[in-house]
Amino acid sequence: MDIPGPRRHDSSAGERLAVLLRVFHRVEDALISLRIFGALHDRAGLHIEVASNGAADGYPFPAGSGEDELIELKDNPGLHRGDLALLEHGVKRLRELGFRYALLTQADSWFLDGEWLRHQAEEFQRTGAAWMSSAWDLAGQAATDMALADLDQLTALPGLFQLEEDVPLETHVFNLLDERGLWCEWTVFAPVHVNESRPRLEWDPAFAWNTAARRRNWFPGAKVITHHAEDLPGGLTTKLELAERMLGRPLPFRWERG
Repeated sequence: MDIPGPRRHDSSAGERLAVLLRVFHRVEDALISLRIFGALHDRAGLHIEVASNGAADGYPFPAGSGEDELIELKDNPGLHRGDLALLEHGVKRLRELGFRYALLTQADSWFLDGEWLRHQAEEFQRTGAAWMSSAWDLAGQAATDMALADLDQLTALPGLFQLEEDVPLETHVFNLLDERGLWCEWTVFAPVHVNESRPRLEWDPAFAWNTAARRRNWFPGAKVITHHAEDLPGGLTTKLELAERMLGRPLPFRWERG
């Protein structure tokens, strides 16, 4: 796909942060995330683009669920290539609309503090980096589910949307950016993964860790949770309870299973 060159950003887009929310099968997670953006953020200050590729596998995304636009891809070529395709189509569309800065996220990452995110986006713009995210593990990967990006710089990178066989998307992104000095660490999310040689950090294992993967899912400095509902006893009901525990009060909406 051809990516358009730098554009003049229209004033309305320039004043707002874009959100690219990518989803395959965790549709209900994504719907709740949209409710969170609507209830806990300055919604007028956001443009939310949902990119979905699950319909062919039985996971259609219902249009008109709180997003500004919906991009639907016909198929999913696999975990990493499928996510890269969503990223490519979403980034291209946001640039067509005149947006420069975006939160790149996935369905299961819930951002519960809109003021914090707005401040982080402003701070990111001052870094001059093309991408800010956590180190996905301890050795050369960049998280792609919680990232702030400068779309002008990002799409100027040669080979960004060309993924070699068997290379994880997180490794591809990190290598491309880090060798050019364009990646900076979003330290509030560090580390996401902790390997067996490193001591377990002191968080409540009931909700802070995926114990099998040794992955953090609980980020109190950002008020973000990233649990996979299928890993939780009680599924999304438990995840919603954890969101309220993180927030320190009930969510300002009720969620009933569709």
